[in-house]
Amino acid sequence: MNYFDVLKTIFKHQRLAEQRSILRQDNLKGKIFAGIIIAGTIGYLIFFAIMLALAANSSDISISAAELMFGMLPFMLLVDFSLRLFIKQTPPQLIKPYTLLPISKNSCIDAFILRELFSLSNLIWLSLTVPYALMSILFQYDFLAALLFVLTLHLTILASSMFYVCTRTLINRSVAWWVLPIAVFGMMATPTYIGENPGLENLLTRYAAIGNAINDHSLAPLLAAAAAIFLLFFVNRFVVRTAMDQDEKRQEDNDKMLVNFGILGRYGITGDFMQLEIKSLFRNKNPRKSFIYGLIIAIVFGLLKAFTDIYSSNYSSVFWDIYILSIFSIMLLSQTPSFEYKYINCFHTIPEAIYHILKAKYYLYTILILIPAGMFIPTIFLNKLSGTTLVADILCIAGIQHALLLQAAPYNRVAAPLNTRLVGSTSTTPSYMKIIITSAAIILPSISITTLHAVLGAGIANLIIGSLGLILIATHKYWLKNIAKRIEKNMKENNILEI
Repeated sequence: MNYFDVLKTIFKHQRLAEQRSILRQDNLKGKIFAGIIIAGTIGYLIFFAIMLALAANSSDISISAAELMFGMLPFMLLVDFSLRLFIKQTPPQLIKPYTLLPISKNSCIDAFILRELFSLSNLIWLSLTVPYALMSILFQYDFLAALLFVLTLHLTILASSMFYVCTRTLINRSVAWWVLPIAVFGMMATPTYIGENPGLENLLTRYAAIGNAINDHSLAPLLAAAAAIFLLFFVNRFVVRTAMDQDEKRQEDNDKMLVNFGILGRYGITGDFMQLEIKSLFRNKNPRKSFIYGLIIAIVFGLLKAFTDIYSSNYSSVFWDIYILSIFSIMLLSQTPSFEYKYINCFHTIPEAIYHILKAKYYLYTILILIPAGMFIPTIFLNKLSGTTLVADILCIAGIQHALLLQAAPYNRVAAPLNTRLVGSTSTTPSYMKIIITSAAIILPSISITTLHAVLGAGIANLIIGSLGLILIATHKYWLKNIAKRIEKNMKENNILEI
């Protein structure tokens, strides 16, 4: 197979995988909702383009339409990167099986990078640039200037997409790589603090010069954007190839770093699965990163809670208390049993294996509540939180919130990777039922607690919350068995788990 045959085959495999996805029908409502949001975003960008065009055509402004838009280029790129970071999914793909075939590794990697480059999501910004060019630049100058304007901005957005893929791949390997986007956007903002007249006006003037070049029909901005895409493409290939090679070399080293948790073996099958979960947090990249991010969030927000008044209002105070205490559960327990789908077939010979997996995870993440709870010690000493409220919140999370979060487990029907990370995107999205249940598990406890505190007072509210939490903790075996049965039913109905 030549290079283009490999690309064509992998693209075909991805289309077939999306069509065969067990979530294709399950996510129909979620896709409709996402479509409404996208349509609203496009409508908003068109409206914003009209407003900007009217401003650019006004006699009150002294710069051309192209200069006005390119003056805002750093802000556009920052918004684009932020939206990709918080909204766009870059789920794992199986590059490795393709690399085991007698074909070029670079061809396999290129296929996934190109998939991101030609993603339809990159076209959304055209709903801003095209109407703006038609209403302003076409009439101020000519068709060629308008065409160069649209093409240059579009290629700049594609370069931003390539930069995002590279950055996200590096961040997935190490949190320290957050310094890269910070440094890049910091360099882009240098006119605000370097030069003869530093400031926002200097920043806008420097980037407006690109628009002036386009007005003169210069191809330099267009060629520069194309060169950036070309360069970032090969940077992405190098980053992904290096990451794959490093993963292959370090496979046996992780076991030496593991702590021996053999004492948990005394508690039977559940204890064995607890050991497996703990080792997964140490050994596997994706669970480990989620744990590290959770720990960082708990420390940062715990310090903000203790030493600032940012979250001083009743609802925000309760919400962040619950969120900090349940951060590990939200980031990891809510994924149950997505990680386990990778190896769950190995346990079919163990009676009630899924139930024991759920129980082990429930016990472990209930114990892990104590880690973020320790962040509240300064808050208690500073009289910003009472000890009884903290205990009630812990019982609420261990009983009520964990019960709610695990209700989403039967809807987690796609395996999540333990280590593999991928550049590129896919149409596979989380079940809308999982999103609804997880959101309810995060929001409802804080609303209920705030309401009870306001109506009944802190003492009675804590008693009610703690009692409800204790009831669900005491009856955890019953509702865990119910969830396990529903997961088993889904597995039998779908017959084959998507991995």
